[in-house]
Amino acid sequence: MSNQYPRMTSISSCAGGLGAESARDAVNSLPKSRAPMPMKAISSSGILRLWLEDGLLHKYVLTVVGSVFLSIGKKEIKKISTVTITDVGSRNVKIPANAKAKLETEQWKETVQ
Repeated sequence: MSNQYPRMTSISSCAGGLGAESARDAVNSLPKSRAPMPMKAISSSGILRLWLEDGLLHKYVLTVVGSVFLSIGKKEIKKISTVTITDVGSRNVKIPANAKAKLETEQWKETVQ
């Protein structure tokens, strides 16, 4: 019987504000409504928070808040985007059968070398 211990990890996080130009660009790039109309950021701010696990990026959250001017008036916007990175190092790549067949041909092997 072997003793198996879980791998110890260290998780840390840090956060920082976005510069005025970066926050404005983020607000201006938010998806437009179903009836697109000209949109211009009046004020904007943002925070980027990073989570590191064993020195590698594990997760990040980007929060953007701003006011935009539309042809119908001013509107407040808040967008939170969360991205979690999983299966780091798993290297699972699914290659379609027709692509795999092409990669295995002699002509392809000569081209790569």
